[in-house]
Amino acid sequence: MSTETDSEPLSNVDDEYWESDWDNDWDSSIDLDALDMSPTRVHAPSTKPVANTIDIFEYPDDVLLQILELLDPLDLNNLIEASSRARQVLQTRSQTIDTVWERARGNIHDMPPPFHGMSEAAWARLNFVFRCDFCHVGEVRDIDKTHRLELRCRVCEECAMSSDVAMDELEALQSVALSCGWGMSSLDSDISRLFIAVRSRWTLTDSPSLDDLRLGPCRNFVLFKDVNALIERLLAVDITLRDAALRDVRTEVEELKLAACRTRAWRDNYYQDQVLLLQGVIKENLIRRGFKNELEYAASMSRRQSIPATVTDAAMYLYRRGMVPRYGELSWDKVSARALRLAQDTRKGMAHMPAQPMHHFWDLDSDSGSD
Repeated sequence: MSTETDSEPLSNVDDEYWESDWDNDWDSSIDLDALDMSPTRVHAPSTKPVANTIDIFEYPDDVLLQILELLDPLDLNNLIEASSRARQVLQTRSQTIDTVWERARGNIHDMPPPFHGMSEAAWARLNFVFRCDFCHVGEVRDIDKTHRLELRCRVCEECAMSSDVAMDELEALQSVALSCGWGMSSLDSDISRLFIAVRSRWTLTDSPSLDDLRLGPCRNFVLFKDVNALIERLLAVDITLRDAALRDVRTEVEELKLAACRTRAWRDNYYQDQVLLLQGVIKENLIRRGFKNELEYAASMSRRQSIPATVTDAAMYLYRRGMVPRYGELSWDKVSARALRLAQDTRKGMAHMPAQPMHHFWDLDSDSGSD
């Protein structure tokens, strides 16, 4: 953004140290209506060369790996996108690289371990890369909107509807049974027990009249790759052991569903922590700017929502549906501009309202910089 104040452009607001940047004496009379207040998106990578920078990929591998361990999985995935050297290092299949990904995961508070059979790198992609794993083009931000997390991959709606990617679950079970030398219908009772559905579809019951169409049973569709993997697994053991192998698969699917539930709970808690942290940053900086009374007024029972909550809802709109939103990704110039705009609008509204007691929801006197 190119809008400038008397001191510096809003776009110079540092993403990590937003609190201190508010001490740069911004002009409170800035024309906020001229700012783009649309839902925030991630900043595009800058193509301009930066002075006095060091290319960490020029370091020896042992030093480089120690540096990479200090990042989190999202940072590692961003490096893979930006650097061929990072791709060469981080996509190498070795115990050393898997340890780097594991330690990177440890830098995110309480992030669960990968699902059974998944590598640390694949787990990071599932959590942080919002692209379809089949066409590598379609965006899949809300992983639980079109399919379940326990599917262990992201599938866009177009691929999920493709006959090259998914097949009817009943046909899949019959294919497995025939491949193992069992009766074609011997696994029909295992619906939803051996595979995770990628999508579901209601069928229409047969009716002699078009006016009497009714929905029939819901049919699940499963991934071809999961069907082929199960067939290969069963054929790899002796025919006398295939029943036991099938029981193991059923158990693993149930455990996978439980692990997915735990991961969703962690994701929701992590997101809420990020929301509260962002709201605290907004509140602290508005108090420093002299909007203490406006914060109290907006948070009173006569108002629908506090200023920090309103700003957070708008700023994190595109991230609450992602696997792990991080407030560090937000465009801080828009966050700060929106907060100032709401605070100033609240001040104007207060000037036309009769005096009334405030409802104190925060211990504002304990906040630093509240004087």
